[in-house]
Amino acid sequence: MSLAYPCLRLGGTNMFRRGERAIDEHARLFNERMYTIEGDKDEIIMRYAACFQQFAMIRDWVLSYRDIPIGMLEVADSYRYEQPGETVLCFRLRRFYMPDLHIFTRDLKNAMEVALKLHEIIFREIRKLGRDYVSLYNVTKQFYDEHRDYLIELARREGKPILVRIMPEQKYYWVLNVEFHIVDELRRPREIATFQFDVGNAQRFGIKYRDENGGG
Repeated sequence: MSLAYPCLRLGGTNMFRRGERAIDEHARLFNERMYTIEGDKDEIIMRYAACFQQFAMIRDWVLSYRDIPIGMLEVADSYRYEQPGETVLCFRLRRFYMPDLHIFTRDLKNAMEVALKLHEIIFREIRKLGRDYVSLYNVTKQFYDEHRDYLIELARREGKPILVRIMPEQKYYWVLNVEFHIVDELRRPREIATFQFDVGNAQRFGIKYRDENGGG
């Protein structure tokens, strides 16, 4: 499988110290689902996803427009405090290994272009297994109003109806979040993967690049 973009494989810690603004703001979105450890002086959160580490690393890089798009991939253990009765073997777990890929783009327009290729790869690979996804598109109202034709194009490529959920405002860090569900043997939908357009964490972590004119 090739994205036609450089992609770096990372590995690192599964614990993060509270107190840094960017980490705290992101953690508050999932606070009730995070495992925390009380230390002598610090509160530690267990890895929920790869966001903290990848964004904290790339914000210190000197990136040129020539370097973008660029991907960062991590496959590592993640911890989520699922509530009693929610855990389901292989679908909802409190500890599991998760592949987490972030592709950094110039802007939302560039992200939409990259996503078309990624969308094609996702469906090509899943169909090799003889299965297919049922797709739920979570979108902000602003994204829906401005890019409705883009959503129609994604649905056309899937070749079947999609379910669209419109959020009145941007509650999380994304403007588009696509949940891919498979249908199990009991005909129940099970979320198996996602992709999303993350616009909040670039601002939260201060990730920048140099454009053609040398501006940031």
